[in-house]
Amino acid sequence: MFIKNAFGIYVDSKQYVALAKEGINPLAYAKVEVDAETEFIKFLRNLSSLSSGIVSKVGLETTEVKEVEELIREPEKILEVLRELYEKVLLVTANYNYYTFFTVSTRNLPFFYLTKAYPKLIESFDELREFLGLGVIFEPETEVQDIKEKCTIWGHVEGGLCNLIFNLNNLIWESINPSSNLSPIFGFISPSFKDLKKEYLNKAEEKLKLIGWKLQRRDAFKILLCAFSISSGIVTKNWIVRYHTPDYGTYYDDSEIAKQYEDKSLFNVLSDFSPALFLGYLYVDIVRSDYLSFQRV
Repeated sequence: MFIKNAFGIYVDSKQYVALAKEGINPLAYAKVEVDAETEFIKFLRNLSSLSSGIVSKVGLETTEVKEVEELIREPEKILEVLRELYEKVLLVTANYNYYTFFTVSTRNLPFFYLTKAYPKLIESFDELREFLGLGVIFEPETEVQDIKEKCTIWGHVEGGLCNLIFNLNNLIWESINPSSNLSPIFGFISPSFKDLKKEYLNKAEEKLKLIGWKLQRRDAFKILLCAFSISSGIVTKNWIVRYHTPDYGTYYDDSEIAKQYEDKSLFNVLSDFSPALFLGYLYVDIVRSDYLSFQRV
């Protein structure tokens, strides 16, 4: 069953038993069925594609690995290889890898906070942003150059180095967790393997609580989404603040408290939200020149 789920290769069990009962070697005559592409094979292909892209971006050469067919000929080694794969991909995730965390933290971050968190970027910003694949995802419409520069939100360019590593991390997070379609495969390694994404976000929340993160003195951890209309660097409207509570579920708050950022500066808003953006706890959802929204991951 494991070989079938992982590689889509299986033998007709009824035919196998029937041949064996007749004293015929079933291995010589039993028909081998092959599924073109299983979820596990798709995962491996995506893993390989993203990894090759990353290696190419940093100018390294790829190393040759065993083909799937070779592993199938040596079934006793499959679990060994799977265990090695599992252990290696764990080390790639933002849970354990600083470089991957860097891509999570730079997914969408205003310039003033980006350079505060990584001051060495300032020294050769143009060269580094090109190498890392960073680009502008939001630039406020204001004539005040200082505000425009500080409040410009930088993120990942599609297909750039940071984007590829970020996508690789997400692929691993979404594929290796107890609710994934691949859980029966990785369950052979550890029946209780962790939900890495949930583990990371829980630690991010712990860190934010430790530094006393709040949004205008209110509990920030219940907020799922917050949106703003902006004009000349000032918030003109702040609404659709979605809350989630254990007792009442999700609801929209249109109260005066929900409009807490109206008439405040964009810099003030970004200062409050940046710690959560940096840790990947929130992300910039919808962007226009006069509109910005943040959402929980």
